[in-house]
Amino acid sequence: WDQHFRVTGAEIAGFLNALPLTPADLKAQFPGVAGWPGHANPYFSEIYGYDLPLNSQGLAPFFDTNQNGSYDPIEGDYPAVQLRGIPLFVPAEMVWSVFNDQNGGAPHSNSGGKPFRAEIQLTTWAFNCADQPVLNNTLFTSHKIINRGADPVDSTFIGIWADVDLGCSSDDYAGSNPALNTMYAYNQDAVDGMPGNECQGTPTFPDAAPVQSITFLNNPLSKFIAPNNAGIGNPPLATTDPTNPSEIFNFLSGTWRDGSPLTFGGNGFGGNVPVDHLYSDDPANPNGWSMCTANLGFSDRRIIGTSKYGKLLPGQIEELNIAWAFHPNPSLPCGLGTTFSDVAKLRDLYNDDFAGVCSPLSKAPVLPADSLTLFPNPTATTALLRYGALQPFSLRAFDAAGRMVFEKTAGFEKKETIIETATLASGIYTLQIVTDQGVATKKLAVVR
Repeated sequence: WDQHFRVTGAEIAGFLNALPLTPADLKAQFPGVAGWPGHANPYFSEIYGYDLPLNSQGLAPFFDTNQNGSYDPIEGDYPAVQLRGIPLFVPAEMVWSVFNDQNGGAPHSNSGGKPFRAEIQLTTWAFNCADQPVLNNTLFTSHKIINRGADPVDSTFIGIWADVDLGCSSDDYAGSNPALNTMYAYNQDAVDGMPGNECQGTPTFPDAAPVQSITFLNNPLSKFIAPNNAGIGNPPLATTDPTNPSEIFNFLSGTWRDGSPLTFGGNGFGGNVPVDHLYSDDPANPNGWSMCTANLGFSDRRIIGTSKYGKLLPGQIEELNIAWAFHPNPSLPCGLGTTFSDVAKLRDLYNDDFAGVCSPLSKAPVLPADSLTLFPNPTATTALLRYGALQPFSLRAFDAAGRMVFEKTAGFEKKETIIETATLASGIYTLQIVTDQGVATKKLAVVR
């Protein structure tokens, strides 16, 4: 299981267009679809050399054509993103992985804490939408958390810890927007680096460093805290990285590592007014509370956002969905540019079930043959395929027996592409091009 299972929307669209298929053709032409670790996939073990486990919580998500609970692509099943309360959809690319904290029963190597037997099934996906630049700057993750232990967990906090490091690690600020359930990091000054664009050999952004936002989509950002690397600057000890399970739990539940509360103003430590979120105002607001207005010094900061779930029973499943977006060209220092409006758009798209967002399966499935121009045809060595304004994901060619003889998945910047046919035997081939607008096919004759 120490791997990532990846499939593209173009491959899924091509697979659906090629049905019906034999198992041999499925595995040869569409390996990502054939090897997807969906529940009870009959082809998984022969591809990867080990068996899928059988459990009631499922594995990698998929569209179940006949609703029998088992993944079988020959029957028309295919990988898809599955979120609670949202219809399944197919993005431009998706990756699935699974991990746990069991560590063979040994204590956690970092904290020394006991394993919870928590399993996390992680689905990561991205869109490729020419009309949605904010989406193209965003990765999405869905963390499916399962309590595999025999005992209930009494006080469950699920947190996202990130060490963003926007180029140089020592000149980043952090903040939160509780109304958008968002935490973010931005460069401390107008130039990334210390001093200038230098950072002790670490690559820096030559222009303005982007803002990185992390947004909780289906749960509140209950707490936000920004610990410090103890080795950079001179931060108070209580605000530095935790070293044991109790200190980690303190951070997750919204206090400093010593249990003292987060407080309003300054660096958030040692004040008189408790708060749930540090630096919760827009840095561009001179009257608000941010790292900018607090004029904090250089430090290597981490960010932690958490959501409280309460009791987690044995076998219980929870889900945390996150949007990870970068926002170019902020108005540094202290200006975040379009960050908040971008995040608001992402939240609206999620709340609208990603309706209308481009997908390889959401456009017209079949385009007319005259969408493509191919010449010379017949040909002996090369042919020029013109696709004009179409935006291709992939180009494949199949022989008369349905076997894929070549595939191209990049290099579609121009309105045409060269197809090399010198290595192909004489015969009739089917070209299949999958685009944002749909799937088009064309017959190609090769003669000698």
